[in-house]
Amino acid sequence: MNQTARLVKSGFGAVCLIANLIGITFPFQGYSQTPNPWEQLKVSYPDQQAVFLSYERTVTLFIKDDSLRATEEIEEDIFILKDIGDMFSPREIHGSHFAEVSQIKARTLVGDKGRYREMPVTDRVRKKELDNEIFYDDSYYYSVSFPGVAPDNRTLLTYQNYYRDVRFLPPFYFTRYFPYQKIKLTVKAPKGVALRFITL
Repeated sequence: MNQTARLVKSGFGAVCLIANLIGITFPFQGYSQTPNPWEQLKVSYPDQQAVFLSYERTVTLFIKDDSLRATEEIEEDIFILKDIGDMFSPREIHGSHFAEVSQIKARTLVGDKGRYREMPVTDRVRKKELDNEIFYDDSYYYSVSFPGVAPDNRTLLTYQNYYRDVRFLPPFYFTRYFPYQKIKLTVKAPKGVALRFITL
């Protein structure tokens, strides 16, 4: 691997990963360095229920059996600002024969007098996709239930996707259901694979 493209941004838009793929770099603005950054987040996002402290996606392209394939690693760290009830947990991680999910690691960091104690996720169930009471044989999702989802706590989630065909790689979105403090896309490719990007 001798090509690495990074994309970091706090803003709007999406990046499509297409056939022979992508890469650009943008600066980002992190949260201010104050004695209590968590309180500063509440001031900065008074109407939000949570904020991504970081969201990172690393796509590694490789050639196998004369085909271009990819693995994708997702890492996210979310800080809970307000009581969000059941809207956040359980989380669903979707997969299929063409996008296999593996290596799920999840935990909650519970604030305790300025420190955090870790609560690992123990409730993780794989389920079949269901649409209008019809099961799809190759589609599934993992239901991941975080304990202790409450204000001032953090949820950390990492997992990996394996793509047999890079055409199934999803776009990279700069906006999600919560705002970002840091967002980064890294694309790694072997020599001879051209990288290009499209912004929408």
